[in-house]
Amino acid sequence: MLCPVRKKTRSAILILLLLMMACSATITWGGQGTHGHLSQAPAFADPDNTVAMTPKWIAQPVKHPESVNADVSVVISFQMADVWEPWFKQFAKQKGVNIHVRNGADGTSAGALRRKEVDIACFCGSPTKTDRMPGVEFYTVGVVPVVFYANVSNKIDELSMENVVKIFRGEITNWSELGGEVMSIVPVARSHCKKRRGRWRPLNDMDNLSPTTIKVGSIEDALDYVAATPGSIGYEILTRVDSYAKRDEVKVLSLDQMNPYDLESLGTGEYPFYRSYSFTTWTGAGLENPLASDVIDMLMKKTEEKAGKIFFVPTVELRKSGWQFKGDELVGEPLK
Repeated sequence: MLCPVRKKTRSAILILLLLMMACSATITWGGQGTHGHLSQAPAFADPDNTVAMTPKWIAQPVKHPESVNADVSVVISFQMADVWEPWFKQFAKQKGVNIHVRNGADGTSAGALRRKEVDIACFCGSPTKTDRMPGVEFYTVGVVPVVFYANVSNKIDELSMENVVKIFRGEITNWSELGGEVMSIVPVARSHCKKRRGRWRPLNDMDNLSPTTIKVGSIEDALDYVAATPGSIGYEILTRVDSYAKRDEVKVLSLDQMNPYDLESLGTGEYPFYRSYSFTTWTGAGLENPLASDVIDMLMKKTEEKAGKIFFVPTVELRKSGWQFKGDELVGEPLK
């Protein structure tokens, strides 16, 4: 039989343990790391983890929909459409061919590949298992920094990665906590690609966003909101934010003393937030379109040529910096 003092001691220890477990659950989300940083989760899915398809599907040729009268049919990411569409038009004119281009997200690309109705599809993050169908090959053109941006009236110019996570979790709610003015923080987020890996958002699980987060459906909506709202903060690829920043409608924030415009920090794997862009072609009898390979070559060369202007680190530079590839697909960050 335990004496009263020991009962109280054991009860106190039990309560303490429960509190410690609760705190641990709070700071560990999605099974990723002790601080919940996205960088502690793998940025890329296993390229060898592929989906099995039926023999009937495997034997099925690539066939464009009746509404598409083109030599090559392509799905590109809407995030980069303003940059890529002129490239496709120029290529089509030079080659004297017809290229059908439509914009979409990774899910659009995966669906079009599953229906075998396009020759080329684009992914803006590491493809998941269901994207890796028999006959589909991936070619990475490069990576681009994802930046955090705020209203130009905000006195804060730099954030730490730790504070970014706390902001989007709702653990830091006022800019005064970071040395700025007394002003409520309004995070702005665009929900996308929940099941695909990458380093393009501050929280791996979008359901863990601060309850004050404004969720928008488009990049323009996010940028417009931050441009009009003094206490807000958003995130997006630098290629899309730069035009707003040049008009002094928003400002790009440094992260852990790194300026996102300095692409060298991304190239070496130090800058933690980015998107990787890959295109697909088909391999195998009845699947290959010779023009598709020419299009991929054009995209690779153009990305390398225009890298600084579109804020990309192209594949050739990634290879030099030790990023990991399987064939022509980026599958891992530099080993540290």
